[in-house]
Amino acid sequence: MNKQSGWVLALVVVLITVNIALIATLWLKKDHNPVYPPRDAKNYLVESLSLTTDQVNSFDSLRKEHFERMKGYQDEMRHLKDNLFSRLSQPNANPDSLSQKTGELQGRIDLETFNHFSKLRSILNEGQKNKFDNIIQDVIRTMGPRGGPPPPEGPPH
Repeated sequence: MNKQSGWVLALVVVLITVNIALIATLWLKKDHNPVYPPRDAKNYLVESLSLTTDQVNSFDSLRKEHFERMKGYQDEMRHLKDNLFSRLSQPNANPDSLSQKTGELQGRIDLETFNHFSKLRSILNEGQKNKFDNIIQDVIRTMGPRGGPPPPEGPPH
């Protein structure tokens, strides 16, 4: 084996070792107890609150009703925002009334979410209510709006 291929082999061994060490470090330092619950709020709540079968069935009914109402709100919000941003091409457009309507609708959405979780809380026993009160803020944060789409790859067109 010549001297140059010996250096290449040594470099490859060093790089492989560094990569293994980096992967091991990342894996070992991984936070196995996240501060926030996972995005699947239902399962998180069912497990964290140790809901009974009857409570899970009630929760499922509450969720179904909640999602039906929220779908209507989301459709209405999409329509309002489409209408609002379609006015960008109008030089003298006044977006204030549509912006105000989206704000009012967001208030109704927030109230619906509050009422949904209030109904869930009402089916809990006292111990579950204490746990619920301690985790609900984190659950709400994970359910918040997700960021928009990722930026496009490559240079802009």
